[in-house]
Amino acid sequence: MVCCIAAAALVGCTSDSKGNGLNLGTTPAASSTSTTITIAATTTTMVTVAPTVVGTTTAATKNPTTSSATPPTSPPTDTTSIATAPATVEARVEADYLAAQAARQQCFYNPTACDYGGFAIPSSPMDTASREKFTNYVKSNLRAVEGFGHVQFRIEGTRLASESAFVTTCTYDTLVIFDVADPANPADDIVYNDGKASFRARWELRQQAGKWLIFTGETLDKLSGGDLCEF
Repeated sequence: MVCCIAAAALVGCTSDSKGNGLNLGTTPAASSTSTTITIAATTTTMVTVAPTVVGTTTAATKNPTTSSATPPTSPPTDTTSIATAPATVEARVEADYLAAQAARQQCFYNPTACDYGGFAIPSSPMDTASREKFTNYVKSNLRAVEGFGHVQFRIEGTRLASESAFVTTCTYDTLVIFDVADPANPADDIVYNDGKASFRARWELRQQAGKWLIFTGETLDKLSGGDLCEF
């Protein structure tokens, strides 16, 4: 598929060849960290980047101790938000990145309802390239179909720099893109792109209304037809 992801993920591909044609600009090199998050099947650590499936992480909530005889003098603390909120800025960046890539993945399945504001900074290279890409999908009747291929990616490093954050990922993309012709008739679908590709990429994120969204991306390494990420 032309999922030049970087979660299907390379976002902003301007070609329909997997892992190629990102043209999203150049970003400073990012140092690797030990943080690892895998996107794959539907669990809390492995999240399928597929239509309407978003991985979530839950944490146990602590109920404040109270006495039936002596009620507390102040409202109990909302420990749910404390327990589930990312502990560091880097963790917040990674959580927002995962959400952004999940939002972008939905565009492959339903390009007519692509939520660009859910993953890209407005007017950024990512926004511009994604609008061009999915507008072409709509015009050409291209889209992914649930159950045919998937996109897996792993966060390999995250770092902060001034007003930006940089996330390095490794992605394996087997998503199949179809020419659906008549969307109401699955029997007339034909395969447009069923190639496999893997690539390592670095994404620049910036804050917009309190959320980290993708500004641009850069391909660092790629392999057509194979999995360099070793998923």
